[in-house]
Amino acid sequence: MGDVRLIHAGPDPLEQYADLAGKGRKVGQIDAPPQHPGRHPGQPYADHYERTLELLRPGDLVCVDNVLWSGKVVDPAVSDADTLAIRAFNEKLADDARISLSRLSIADGLTLARKR
Repeated sequence: MGDVRLIHAGPDPLEQYADLAGKGRKVGQIDAPPQHPGRHPGQPYADHYERTLELLRPGDLVCVDNVLWSGKVVDPAVSDADTLAIRAFNEKLADDARISLSRLSIADGLTLARKR
């Protein structure tokens, strides 16, 4: 393992990806991608995840919090937009052959996805 390079999250991690690309950063050149895709989940989680995978090397880890959404993701009676988006995101990761997946039931849920 080489030097660890950290990227601190700002208000919009997707803007940080664009900034990285503008500076010529390529696949495998970051160790810790911008985190926390926003206060409200949904599509930004999926966008953030895809951008993260593009930049990481095999063996690197993507960590995503709030994946249990206070238990709402397993309650079929809950159908607000954020909950549906998190369910869809969780299903996307479960079906993604590019990663090895672990989900921890600590706090509000933490997903660990290791790029293959």
